[in-house]
Amino acid sequence: MASGRRVWRRAAAVAIVSAAGCGILGPSEQERQLQSNLISCQSNCARARKKIEQVEARLKSLEEPPPAESKPPDPKPE
Repeated sequence: MASGRRVWRRAAAVAIVSAAGCGILGPSEQERQLQSNLISCQSNCARARKKIEQVEARLKSLEEPPPAESKPPDPKPE
């Protein structure tokens, strides 16, 4: 699904740039599209950073030794 979304966005970006080059889109419309793409990229980046932080925290918790038991071991019967 994500791959399809990337292809769609890339095609949309090419269409916008082409239309802007031909004078179909005015500067304000092109600026709006670029701003929208920037916001989308920033949002994706923030989600990726959050996910990386979660994975790093999980790795760190796995690397830490388990806490020592608070009760002494049971005495061995003689």
